[in-house]
Amino acid sequence: MEINISKYAGFCNGVQRAYEIVQKLANDLQVKKPIYVLGSLVHNDDVVRNIEKLGIEKIDFSGKISEAKKEINKHQIGTLVITAHGIGPEIFEVTEKKDIDIVDTTCPKVIKAQRLAEVAWKRKRKIIIIGKKKHKETMGILRWARKKAVVVETEYDVQKIYEYVSPKDKITIVSQTTQNQNRVDKIIEKLLLKFPSAEVLDTVCETTKNRQEEAKSLAEQNDVMLIVGSPDSSNSTELWEISKNVNPRSHFIERAEQIDFEWFKDCQNVGLTAGASTPDWVTKKIIEMIEEI
Repeated sequence: MEINISKYAGFCNGVQRAYEIVQKLANDLQVKKPIYVLGSLVHNDDVVRNIEKLGIEKIDFSGKISEAKKEINKHQIGTLVITAHGIGPEIFEVTEKKDIDIVDTTCPKVIKAQRLAEVAWKRKRKIIIIGKKKHKETMGILRWARKKAVVVETEYDVQKIYEYVSPKDKITIVSQTTQNQNRVDKIIEKLLLKFPSAEVLDTVCETTKNRQEEAKSLAEQNDVMLIVGSPDSSNSTELWEISKNVNPRSHFIERAEQIDFEWFKDCQNVGLTAGASTPDWVTKKIIEMIEEI
């Protein structure tokens, strides 16, 4: 049985960067202790556990700023790490008042989307964000737009935004960086029918686009497709949606122990990809298990 592995599987540059920054912090004697991460650095339990082993604690955080402020006030914090998903400007203000050092590991691609939204707000434009409404990255972009924006998650949502925007408004459109490019294109097409002069800013990550395109190709070319990632990971679930739409024998797993050998009955080849927050050691163990068949 042949195993075909996506060249884009696993940590993206933004996640790798965040993980390396946190590892260095733990070993730097000059860093103010204790160190806390505001939420999960990335959506992977193995990575979170490894960070905790370094002596770095996690502040549980669902995305609400009021909740984050409350949790920060409950702990004695030396250094606070902002995760790769990003956060709104309010947290930077809180940490400055409390004399907490802050280390921002926000992915540079996410920072670009945040700043473009902020610039649009300063230009007094109406902002539309294409993304998952409850995702931390989307919520962060919304806050950099000072909440003067509306989030569109589906094509259906386009019909419900007239309370916020009208065809006379100057409109800027940005996207969550890990969105399904095909979905973004369809939503933009509908938005432009209603707001033809809208400014469209391409903020979907290029690596995300490549990962999605290759996932679709692998799903088409292989008997069975495995997508490795956390159910909490937006980019992993997008890969899963793309794959299962073209290959019904697609399976979404988080670790090797979830593999069912029955999946590979009458199987000649297997395609495998992994989300941006999936570490190489998880994917490697899955490959080893498949090779045993």
